[in-house]
Amino acid sequence: MLSPEIWNFKPPKHNHVVLKGSGETCAKFKKIIDGHYFNHSVTVILPDTVLVPEELNTALTKDSEYYKVDQLPIRRFLDKQFINFFVKSGQLFALSVGTQLDTDDCAAVTPCGHLVLNLRKDTYNTLGLQGTQSKFSTERYVVKIDLKNPSFTPGKKNYEWVIKCLSQHCDLQMDFLVSWEPPNATKEGLVCPSSVAAYLSKLGYNVSVCSPQLCSSRRYGVELPDWNTLEHDELLEWLGAVAVGVDMSREDAEGQYLSSYRGTNEAAGESQVAVLNFSGFFTPTRIQRLHSVFSEYVKKRKDLPYAAMHVQGFSDTPVSWLLQEHVYRTDGHNQYSLVLRSDLSYLLFTTVTSPKKIKMKIS
Repeated sequence: MLSPEIWNFKPPKHNHVVLKGSGETCAKFKKIIDGHYFNHSVTVILPDTVLVPEELNTALTKDSEYYKVDQLPIRRFLDKQFINFFVKSGQLFALSVGTQLDTDDCAAVTPCGHLVLNLRKDTYNTLGLQGTQSKFSTERYVVKIDLKNPSFTPGKKNYEWVIKCLSQHCDLQMDFLVSWEPPNATKEGLVCPSSVAAYLSKLGYNVSVCSPQLCSSRRYGVELPDWNTLEHDELLEWLGAVAVGVDMSREDAEGQYLSSYRGTNEAAGESQVAVLNFSGFFTPTRIQRLHSVFSEYVKKRKDLPYAAMHVQGFSDTPVSWLLQEHVYRTDGHNQYSLVLRSDLSYLLFTTVTSPKKIKMKIS
């Protein structure tokens, strides 16, 4: 084993943005939520909280089932009936799982109706579809197909060519997480979100229902940073330490090998902190539901110094925000955090993995 001292690893770089605002500008946060399609984990941090409202506990677990479809051919998303029922009607979220963005072929269907393929170079050459070279690698290509385009229909040259490529040239099959949100207007036979699961199951594919998981915990004797004196990045770092249960009270923290992190010297007092960790496949609509309940709770708690909610996307999703290409590199981060006070003043953090490759220096 090499001695750690002979390797000089710098911290991975990220594109990090901090926004500060009030209740009048909270529409910016709603826009962030709506543009982040594929959400994997959510953490809510509530200082000075003994009893967590049931509405917060169930905001992401009640009526939030999603489905896993085994080895679904990508060409199935191109079936005209499927497009009419689930892509053009309501919002469809589909994401390949068990695939790694830096080494495998990955795919997603976004609620705006785009099929996005992030492919290895050899797969792209075999497939025969027109795409663009990845912004981050010469060995990967991105193909985007607008399933809602009126000209993308059976009988049209482009449609027939895409079908041929995905059925004859290279029949790509992957495991997918799928969630469908029906439109407000009721249509016979399509009033339930599970309709997409029933549709695929009737075609012979193995479909299993999945439920979000909640893990709640408490931290005692936690020193709360002062909102008015702490730097923004330090506050975000403190929230992360609380979320993962770092012990920040050790006097000998600097002598510890695993973690030398200690809380700020300018604390606003000690507190009991409730931490809610949700994991699953969450659509923006469900995150908006949590945000609404979270905001109302914080607004009513005039004695609450601040509270936070953190949303983490999937590391291997082909897109981060909207149709922006995602990259893994060192960690695959695509995430955002909201720190909110009872007067609805807030700090909003967004983070995306930097496209720059990590460099190593041997000393």
